[in-house]
Amino acid sequence: MSEVPDDVKARVRSKAAADWPDDFEMQKHTIQKQIVAFLEIEHFRTRFSADEFIGPILNFASTSWPDDYEMELHTFKKQLEAGRTFFNFKAPDVPANIFDKLKLKAFSGWPEDHEMKLHTLEKQLAAWRSLQDI
Repeated sequence: MSEVPDDVKARVRSKAAADWPDDFEMQKHTIQKQIVAFLEIEHFRTRFSADEFIGPILNFASTSWPDDYEMELHTFKKQLEAGRTFFNFKAPDVPANIFDKLKLKAFSGWPEDHEMKLHTLEKQLAAWRSLQDI
């Protein structure tokens, strides 16, 4: 744990003790998992914090889970995957003007949340497609 700042260690230990007051095995397990997640997030932060696409995702994950590095890491990975999928999404069966409107609506509705952007786009596309069969 030498790469982890003392204040982070203290917060992780304190939260583990609060979450598992009488279970030292779970405290140890929680601390280990949190430290591994912290180190992985810090690796991403060091390499990509200035990146126009990845930097805001790191910030979103961090503000969403300020005291839970496992959830921060999970959120970061899910948001990154959803963002890549959203921005590379193709729907050749949908007219370009309709697709562009749906994509813009999803983007405007959820400017920082790539998972919700993707979810909104997919739901709207499914609804549009089903309307074509009516």
